[in-house]
Amino acid sequence: MTSCGGKHDADGTMLTFVRTVVALPGHFFEVIASGKEVAAITAPALAILPAAFAVPAPPDPIFAAIERHKTARSFSRAESKAVDDYFIAWREKRPVSLVTKADFDRSDAAGKIERAALEALHETVPQTLAGIRAFIQYTQPWSVLLK
Repeated sequence: MTSCGGKHDADGTMLTFVRTVVALPGHFFEVIASGKEVAAITAPALAILPAAFAVPAPPDPIFAAIERHKTARSFSRAESKAVDDYFIAWREKRPVSLVTKADFDRSDAAGKIERAALEALHETVPQTLAGIRAFIQYTQPWSVLLK
């Protein structure tokens, strides 16, 4: 509330006029009234505020998409460990452990699962500011790879 000025009442007392803003989901009201009237106007509005916010907002789908990708990424790393260790040892010219075709197949399948989860993550549109922030924080480490 911000005071906008003042006038005198019939009995000579100073009336302070106040600009009051009442915001409800999907509605915005602005009222200019005297201090006495503000209480009469805002009390009913404040009484319905808890009811207006009692319905929880649906969860942002980006959080579920982030969790699905985290799970897929962990699975992919676990399934690809034998193949990754093989290539690291080969590149560093160390003795190489034996890797089977089944190891390569598991690694490839896990990589496809992770890629599908990443595509789903990028196709999911955040619905809230918290969702946008979570998406940016989660994907920021990979932004270096995209440059």
